Amino acid sequence: MNYLKLELGQSCSVALRYPAPKEVKGFDGPQLRWQLMDGRALYTPLEVRAQIDALKLKPGQPFSIIRARENRQIVWKAQRAEQPAAALLNGTESLDSPVSEEPTRIPPTRLEHALKTAVQAAAAAEKHGQSIGYNVRFSPADIRAMGISVLIDMERDAA
Repeated sequence: MNYLKLELGQSCSVALRYPAPKEVKGFDGPQLRWQLMDGRALYTPLEVRAQIDALKLKPGQPFSIIRARENRQIVWKAQRAEQPAAALLNGTESLDSPVSEEPTRIPPTRLEHALKTAVQAAAAAEKHGQSIGYNVRFSPADIRAMGISVLIDMERDAA
């Protein structure tokens, strides 16, 4: 699994795929593994959870995290990503512009990804069956079972 390694003293902007981490065994004892939107993992000490939880982030919402040295100790700090007002306006919109009606895109869940994979596999199997003269049809229950199997396999790979 690909992971993000924070350099000492370097701030990094990240976004979580899931709001809750998984507790894992690390080299120095228990750690938390956070899944990031870009597919990488971020490993942190257990005490970082309180800082990230306090930010009340939604999946995909960026925040900054830094690992720094203070008084011979390594400390972690998480805070909301701050954007200057000029960046928000982007130089083209004014405060009088209408608010965008487009809803915020929620990242797909593992279940959604598994079900889409199952639908694509079923469609490909039906198409192939037609090309060789064999009529194949999948019911919604078949596709649901395939999706659950894909999800279980994804969970095994993630662990």
